[in-house]
Amino acid sequence: MMEKFQYITIDGTQALKDCFEPGPLSRFGKGRLLICQNGECDVVIDMKRYHIVQGNITIVFPHSVVQVLHYSTDFGGYLLGADMDFFTSFQIPEKSSYYLYIKDNPCITPTEEEWNRIVSLHNFLLQESARRDHPMREEIDECLMRILAYEVAAIYVRRKPEKQQPSSRQEKIFQQFIYSLFKNFYLHRSLDYYAGEQSITPRHLSMVVKQISGQTAGCWVASCLIGNIKIKLQDSGLSIAQIAYEFNFPNPSFFTHYFKKHTGMTPREYRAMLKV
Repeated sequence: MMEKFQYITIDGTQALKDCFEPGPLSRFGKGRLLICQNGECDVVIDMKRYHIVQGNITIVFPHSVVQVLHYSTDFGGYLLGADMDFFTSFQIPEKSSYYLYIKDNPCITPTEEEWNRIVSLHNFLLQESARRDHPMREEIDECLMRILAYEVAAIYVRRKPEKQQPSSRQEKIFQQFIYSLFKNFYLHRSLDYYAGEQSITPRHLSMVVKQISGQTAGCWVASCLIGNIKIKLQDSGLSIAQIAYEFNFPNPSFFTHYFKKHTGMTPREYRAMLKV
């Protein structure tokens, strides 16, 4: 296993458990590509449920909130991981619209030709990565991982419906906002911060983000923050006050108000619900 990339073969229930952090919800620091070769699996990705079966390819972006609900005993395949910098380095026209399309459709069924190409590239990638003594192994790994990722992206490009695309300037604003949000949501909830990074007003940021994604920038911040707070609330060893300070809230009372505003229940009520 490498620092920048992960290559995991899933060949049984224990192997699958080893791929995910324990608990009802997990947050992936790395992005993941799951190639399902056998069995089936039910997962929740960013609060939406998906049924993964043999022949499916599933993309999970970095910092997504994931919950594994069920998997069959014969579930198997391959799991590849890459960090946020790898994802943001792609040179794809209209990248923001494809990011949103993949985020809304993370699980896809390729054609037989597309599937065979993906599996063949994956197997070649593993074969080359095993050459531990090669002086340029890491560079080769990155090139092959990039080829594989572009092939997967091409599958989505072929299926994505046509619609009017945002300007390149809007694309850049949205991409920078998402990248910064995933890095800084623990410390910053204010749109002033994210807008200030790009020398634009919070109103302009929210307008651009909503035009591209259908959600305001504030909704993106709240969704990202609440999803990660829920993960922390699963840890009974952490007090409400500790979690509040970890997410940079001024006090537990403000934290409780914020959580209830976005979920309809207090943090304590959410914890009680988990125990039922």
